[in-house]
Amino acid sequence: MVHIRREDILFITPSEPITNTISNIFSRIGESFLVYEAALEDAVRLAQSHIDQGEAMVVVSNGGTAALLKAALKTHVLELRYTSVDMLRAVNRAFGLADKIAVVGFESFTYNALALKDFFEKPVIVETLTDLADISERLRQLIARGVKAFVGGSPVVNAARALGAQGVHIDMDPRVIQDAIEEGKRIVSLQKEKDLRLGTINALLNSINDGIIGIDASGHISEINRIGLELLGLRRQDVVGRDVREVLGMPWESCIQTPENEQASEVCLIGGNSLAVTSVPIHVNGHSRGAVLTLQEVRRIQSLEQRVRKRVRDSGHVAKSTFADVVGKSESLEKAKKRAFTYAQSESTVLIYGKTGTGKELFAQSIHNASARADSPFVAVNCAALPENLLESELFGYVRGAFTGASESGKMGLFEMAHCGTIFLDEISEMPLPLQCRLLRVLQEKEVSRVGDNKVTPVDVRIIAATNRNLAKEVQAGRFREDLYYRLAVLILELPPLVERLGDIGLLARFILHRKSKEQHKPMPPIDPRGMALLETIPWPGNVRQLANVLERAMVIAPHGVLSEDIMADSLRSCHPYEQTCPNDVAPVVRQQDSSAASLYALEARALRDMLRQCGGNRKETARRLGIGRATLWRKMKKFGLFGQEILPETG
Repeated sequence: MVHIRREDILFITPSEPITNTISNIFSRIGESFLVYEAALEDAVRLAQSHIDQGEAMVVVSNGGTAALLKAALKTHVLELRYTSVDMLRAVNRAFGLADKIAVVGFESFTYNALALKDFFEKPVIVETLTDLADISERLRQLIARGVKAFVGGSPVVNAARALGAQGVHIDMDPRVIQDAIEEGKRIVSLQKEKDLRLGTINALLNSINDGIIGIDASGHISEINRIGLELLGLRRQDVVGRDVREVLGMPWESCIQTPENEQASEVCLIGGNSLAVTSVPIHVNGHSRGAVLTLQEVRRIQSLEQRVRKRVRDSGHVAKSTFADVVGKSESLEKAKKRAFTYAQSESTVLIYGKTGTGKELFAQSIHNASARADSPFVAVNCAALPENLLESELFGYVRGAFTGASESGKMGLFEMAHCGTIFLDEISEMPLPLQCRLLRVLQEKEVSRVGDNKVTPVDVRIIAATNRNLAKEVQAGRFREDLYYRLAVLILELPPLVERLGDIGLLARFILHRKSKEQHKPMPPIDPRGMALLETIPWPGNVRQLANVLERAMVIAPHGVLSEDIMADSLRSCHPYEQTCPNDVAPVVRQQDSSAASLYALEARALRDMLRQCGGNRKETARRLGIGRATLWRKMKKFGLFGQEILPETG
């Protein structure tokens, strides 16, 4: 609450009765402010002396003195005005002293008398003054016309009595004075609140490490902080009031005319120092009223950026993969990549469905690196890898003493580490129900609280979750919160299993072998065509991860570095629980519990590939032998990713 001092409001009146009335009101209401009796120039000098001492935020007066104070002072001046009732009472008292009277005063005093002139019982002369020096001469003239009593303020009453006439003071309604007191207090409160806000803003501006400049609608500098002056190498008096073009050499129109909620940026060279200038327009009721400019040293920005990047790299929270690392050309994979790239341009939550080994984290990292958050942290956590209490402290962090064994300094959680970036929650279906509730709050409120702490920390994090389970069924089974499911399932991405993209196996195998050879510092071994064909008969329940394991095993057991059919069969036999089939059997090698649909898919892909080989890649002949149309053949080739394979010459 604003404190109002006695010295904040100054009453100056030229009338002793009004001064007495004011003092009586102060006594009655239990409040007291400065009050003096003075008129015109004397009143101005008195008020100015108080203002110079930091007092008199509001000055209250009446009549011509109030008019003169308004013209001379740069502060709030309130005028006490007589009411019509006050004027009627004073005139009636004057008529009790003489038959011919006059009301004399400045315009603010006589306006009521002029308005009531026709309502008086007897004629009343109303004389309006423009200069206090004219009072005595004007009163003499009126006395010569037979006026015996005068109504007015103290100067008029005193002059009339000095000339032997009657003088009548006009009494002011106490309510007018009380209203002036309340209005004065309101103005003082508003002014002090404004001064406090301005002082706070100035302190904030001077605490910022960037230069801040305010410009008005005409492009002139209205405010600048300390850092701004240092960056420009100028003094405040050399900057404020000048055209921004003279100081920064940039057109102010572009700053002010920028659409609302948008920014404009330029680089200015001032005194050999490159400054990045960002302008934000000031809009009031839809109209441009100026702009705020932020000045930053370009080298400081570069230094900060390097430090941030180093900190992110050192933390290990970096997404290394992009969509270029997603290997394959099958229709189902291309569709998933296209959709994932579209999702990367959004800020919404992504839920990735995919079986084990289909590349869920690969897609999560690629989405992050294709998004606007690419330069920020990418934090991955496996929700099934940690027990509930440990997962909670890892995700949300904890404060000192939160639990036995807690670090003395506390710990930042993964959500805080991922601020401005992306957090990848793998195997989200395995998250315990109590933690699901806390995750829901993060999604809703965009804030986290550490374990053992009541304070909340705002976080700007995009969430990408992944699962190999059907979350809708998990909700029905009561193992997953329904409200969290709908929060997560905003953008859904389904990754195809390897059995649906057998045509990609050749590309994947070469990619995996190249990577493994590089890791082991060995030459990349070639794959025998029969060995490759064998790989294309497997439904791959473990998907790409299983394929990588089989190839790595084959590299180890290959005696001469060539991955032949026998080497591949041996490697597949070692991959429990697979069993070797009869060499002449064209059916795929599958686990007993694998679905018939996956087996049929692999068999159909193998049969189509073999027929294309037999026909030398001639699609017309292949379609004839299979008894299908060329359009149907084209669709099946696209389905199994058989375009662009080396064994298929582009003929027919």
